Amino acid sequence: MDKVTVVVLAYNEANNIANLIECLSDQRDSLSVFKLTLLIVPNGCTDATANIARDTCTRFFGQSPAASPDCVFAWSVSEIPEKVGKAGAWNEAVHRLAPAYTECFVFVDADVTFFTGTELADGVRALVDHPEAFVSAGNPTRTTVQKMTWVSRIGALASDFDWDPEKLCGQHYTLRADIARRVFLPLGLTTDDGFIKALATTNFFRGHDPKYFVRISAKVGFQPEHTMMGLYRHELSMTIGNVINAFLFEEFHVEVVPDRPDAGSILAERYFQNPSWLRSKVAAEVVLRGSHVVPAGVRFRRLQRLKALPTSGKLKRFPFAFAGFCFDQIVCYHATRSIRNGKWFGLWKGGMTVDSQE
Repeated sequence: MDKVTVVVLAYNEANNIANLIECLSDQRDSLSVFKLTLLIVPNGCTDATANIARDTCTRFFGQSPAASPDCVFAWSVSEIPEKVGKAGAWNEAVHRLAPAYTECFVFVDADVTFFTGTELADGVRALVDHPEAFVSAGNPTRTTVQKMTWVSRIGALASDFDWDPEKLCGQHYTLRADIARRVFLPLGLTTDDGFIKALATTNFFRGHDPKYFVRISAKVGFQPEHTMMGLYRHELSMTIGNVINAFLFEEFHVEVVPDRPDAGSILAERYFQNPSWLRSKVAAEVVLRGSHVVPAGVRFRRLQRLKALPTSGKLKRFPFAFAGFCFDQIVCYHATRSIRNGKWFGLWKGGMTVDSQE
């Protein structure tokens, strides 16, 4: 497995894309044993993300040769003018834009920073060393790259006890190409990393097995939300995404049984019938659930996680967990309204709508 495509999905990242490309250039030495393609996919941008990406790639990598199975390194910036959202951009990258010979995908967000120069190679080698694994991801303990404000500090204290041994860090993860090509993300999906993690760690809802996931030690630097409005938008987007994922998980766990197609086949069939099928799915769930759109597991997640801590940890974290719980209730109220009136569709990140139907 030596043909690797690094995919960068970007929405209005003019302020960050150059820094990321510089970080990726620092990874070249550790990736030299692979035949590498860098694919940057700006989607629906209203800023200069695409132009800055092309200029920066040319500055660091020179003109790109045509991609081929024998090419040592090639890069391209493939802009999608339409606002298809992150799920749509992911589908385009995997199923249309990436070279057909790709054996492994490395997904990287446009607003992150790497530190050691080997993170991308470590993710690929983890899958080479564990042929039974489908996906690898870095340690979710991440390092901030800007000065912390009181908002970002409180946010970190309220959430840093949230530990999932199979947490897939959406800022950077590595996925086998044969697995990625079985995935057609429904348009409108906001927490795509959580959905992909569920598919990969359960073999498309056929059954969970720890061997499908490999943890690597890499850290990812990110820019935390440092204002209350930014934090609110982020939490709103995440809450809506978690609710929609909960709807899908419930369906696939019930629907996918041995004598029926797996989730990958179902996703592909629905996607080709109607790429926006998730909109009608959520509308049906709203009718079915009435006022209980946000599951209790989402509303009480911080208190539930607090219960898992030892007594000393409970006492230390309770004030932050309780404040986070109260904040969550406000977010859940607005998430319920957004889901019920259909304005959830088209969120890219941070609660920003990229769909014209807002």
